[in-house]
Amino acid sequence: MEVAGLTKEKIFEIVIHTIAWGLLFCSPFLFAYGDNASVSLERYVGFVIMPLTFMTVFYVNYGILTPRLLFRKRLGRFILANLLLIAAVLLIQHIWHEMCRLYIETEPPRENRGDPPPVYFFIAWNAMLMALTVGLAVAIRMTGNWYRIEAEKQQIEKERTQAELKNLKSQLNPHFLFNMLNNANILVKEDPDEASRLLTKLDDMLRYQLNDSARQEVFLSADIHFLTGFLELEKIRRDHFKYL
Repeated sequence: MEVAGLTKEKIFEIVIHTIAWGLLFCSPFLFAYGDNASVSLERYVGFVIMPLTFMTVFYVNYGILTPRLLFRKRLGRFILANLLLIAAVLLIQHIWHEMCRLYIETEPPRENRGDPPPVYFFIAWNAMLMALTVGLAVAIRMTGNWYRIEAEKQQIEKERTQAELKNLKSQLNPHFLFNMLNNANILVKEDPDEASRLLTKLDDMLRYQLNDSARQEVFLSADIHFLTGFLELEKIRRDHFKYL
C-alpha cells in the first residue's frame, strides 16, 4: 500500500518518530510535579532547546553520517564528525540558556538549596546523552537497513524463482520435438493410426506451451494432462523405436 508515494513501512516509521519526539517535547507537561507542576512559557522556551538538539544529532546521524560514513567503513570520519556535531550542539545549548537567562526568564530566583553542580557536570551529562542519541540513531538505521536488504533478497529470490519457472514452462526441448516429428514421419508409413495419435499428443503439448504455460496460474488438471501426454509420447517411442 502506498500513499502519496510513501510505502506502508515508511508511513509507520514516520508515525513512530512523530509520537516519540512528541512525547519528548511534551515531557515537561507530562511529568511535572511538586514545585515544577506549572510550566511557564519562559521555562519551556529554555527547555525546548534540549529536544531540538537531540533531534539534530539523531537525524544528522540517521540520514547523513551513518549511511555516508559508517556504512562505507569510514569509522574515523564518523567519530570525528560526531565529536564536532556534539560540541556544536552543546555550544548552542549554552548560548541558548544564557540568552534565556538574560532576556526571557522573568521568574524570581528560587530559594537557595545549596551550591549548583559545576558546569562541567552538565556538559559531561549532556555529552553522554548525545552519545546515546548517536548510538540509538545508528542502531535504528542499521536495523532498518538489515530488514530492507533481507526484503530485497527475498524479492530477488522470488523473481528469480518465477523467472526459472516461466522459463521451464516455456521450454520444449528441440531435440525431443524433432525426434517426435521424425518418429511420426516413420509411423505414417508403418502405423498411420499410431502416427495420428502421436501427432495429436504432440499438438496438445505445443498448445499447452503456447497458451497455458504463459499464465501465472493454471489448473492442476492441465499440468497432469501435459505430463500424461509426455509419458504417452515416450511410450510410443519405446514401443516403436527401441533403437533410439
